[in-house]
Amino acid sequence: MTHEHAECGQKSKFTCSILLILASMTFALLLSELVFRYLLFNGGSFMGPLRRAEFYANEWDLDFFKLRHFFGHKYIPPTDENLGWRNDRIDYVDGDYAHIDDKNLRGRTPVLLFGDSFAQCHTTEEECFQGILNKHPDFNKSYYLINYGVSGYGVDQVLLLYRSTIMRYRNPIVIIGIMNYDLDRNIMPVTWGLKPYFEASNGKLRLKNSHLFSYVDIFFRDNPPKINSYLWRLLVHEGPLPENIRLWMKSLEEDKQNIKEVSTPIIGSLADELKFNNIRHIFVLFEWPKRMVKAPDWRVNYLVDVFHKKKIDYIMARGAIINNQQSAQFNWSDYSVDDGHPNYFYNQLVSQQILSWVLELDQ
Repeated sequence: MTHEHAECGQKSKFTCSILLILASMTFALLLSELVFRYLLFNGGSFMGPLRRAEFYANEWDLDFFKLRHFFGHKYIPPTDENLGWRNDRIDYVDGDYAHIDDKNLRGRTPVLLFGDSFAQCHTTEEECFQGILNKHPDFNKSYYLINYGVSGYGVDQVLLLYRSTIMRYRNPIVIIGIMNYDLDRNIMPVTWGLKPYFEASNGKLRLKNSHLFSYVDIFFRDNPPKINSYLWRLLVHEGPLPENIRLWMKSLEEDKQNIKEVSTPIIGSLADELKFNNIRHIFVLFEWPKRMVKAPDWRVNYLVDVFHKKKIDYIMARGAIINNQQSAQFNWSDYSVDDGHPNYFYNQLVSQQILSWVLELDQ
C-alpha cells in the first residue's frame, strides 16, 4: 500500500469516527428530549417542580398560556361569548353591555376608561383612577369616570368592548389604556382565558372567535404548544447562562413582525372610529414599574411611533413617574403593589396627567 493510500485510509477512518460521534450525540440528545418530554407531561409528582410554564416560554408568549393548561391550570369555557371574559362591574343583559356605575353619572360628562389590569387596577377602588378622579373637586363637578378596564385584556378586546358600549353614552370622553405587553395578546386565541383575536391581511382586520364555542380540551388538543425542544427552552429560561445572553435568546422567541402587523390596524381602528364619531380621546401608555429602570423596550418605541403617525394624543406613565423623581436613583418598588402592578402613587401621578388634559378640553 502506498503512503498516499495509507493517508487516505486514515482520513476516512477519522471522518467516520467524527460522523459516528456526531450521530451518537444527536441520537442521545433526541432520546433525552423524548424522555424528558414524556416525563414532563406524563410523569409522576417528582416532575412537579419542572412543570412551570415560565421555564419554557416567555410570560407574554402564547406557549406560556397553553402550557399553563397542560400543567394543571385548567381553563374553563369563556364566560363571555363576545369578549372571552369581563369583570363583575360590567353587566350583560339581553345583548346589551352596561356598567354598574352608569347610575352615578347624574348628567355629568362620562369619561370612559378602557384597558387591562393597569386600568382596572390591583389596588382598592379608592386608590384606582375612578376613586382618585371622582373625588377630585376640579373633576367631579362636570365629569364622572367609568372604569371599563378588565384584567388580562389585549387591545383587541378593548376595541370590541369599546364598540359594544360607546353608543350608551352621550358626548363621552374616552381614555384608552395600553400596557406595552398588551400588544402580544393581540395575536393570541388564549391568554388568561380563551379570547377573540384578530388576523390582519393588507391592513384589514378579520375577527377570529369560533374557538370560543368549542370545548376547551378540544381546543388545546388541536392547538398544543409549538416548542421543538423543552430541554433547550429550560436551558434558555432557567439555565446557568449569563443574564444578557438569556435575555437575548428569549427575545428571539418573540413574534415581533406579526404583533406589529396585527396591532397597527387595531390601534388605527380605535383612533379612526373615535375621530369619526368626534369623540374626545387620549391614549395612556402604561409600563410595569420594575421595567422602568431600563430604557423603553421595542413595544414602547413602536407604540410611540404609531401614536405619532396617527396623530394620537397620549400620556406616558413613564414620563409622569420619571418627572416626579426626587433623586437620581429610581426605586420601582415605590410605585408598585406586591405583585408588581401599579400602586396608588403610580395611579395618582397618571391621574394628574389625565386631569390636566380633561380640564384643558374646555378651555
